[in-house]
Amino acid sequence: MRTVKFKPQALYDLRQFVRNYEEAFFDLFLDSGLWNEKMILESYRKITRDLYLTILKEIEVRLSHDRVLGRKEYSTHFEIDFYVKDRLVLVYLRHSSSG
Repeated sequence: MRTVKFKPQALYDLRQFVRNYEEAFFDLFLDSGLWNEKMILESYRKITRDLYLTILKEIEVRLSHDRVLGRKEYSTHFEIDFYVKDRLVLVYLRHSSSG
């Protein structure tokens, strides 16, 4: 089994994606006047937190194996794609010097 390490930029990009996703729902429901507005917003907060953790976990599971199936090889990196629920996730991996 391999250890998966994330670049700080990759984690930042994932947090930005999740934050933008959350903000889109906040824009819809903030000041909506609905009696359960606060509950709806808290629900989306939980959904986005879970989404972030699920994507991270799925990347680790898929890339921790000694052989990663379905990856596409390019001159400087590999690419793997998969779905987390209905979201397509693209992961770019750099070639390692250890092969």
